[in-house]
Amino acid sequence: MALLKIELLGAFRVARDGQPVTGFETDAARALLAYLVMQAGAPFRRETLADLLWPSQPASKALGNLRKTLSRLRSALQDQNADHPLIEVTREA
Repeated sequence: MALLKIELLGAFRVARDGQPVTGFETDAARALLAYLVMQAGAPFRRETLADLLWPSQPASKALGNLRKTLSRLRSALQDQNADHPLIEVTREA
């Protein structure tokens, strides 16, 4: 299993197995990771996360943004094809 080190105070920094992770394309991806880390182990409905990150967007657009952001986040973390993913993603949560 990969070791993930995340620094949220000061500059946002992430390292996976000692190597810096810099592929976060958006602030939303960084915010999503920070939120998930602070609530580790708790499942979240997609609608809840979409509304948290894009409260002024219509639900369908916010859910689309969340889908793209999750994909970018998992790509940055090299988590998409991992045997033991860091982020468990389902259709609902």
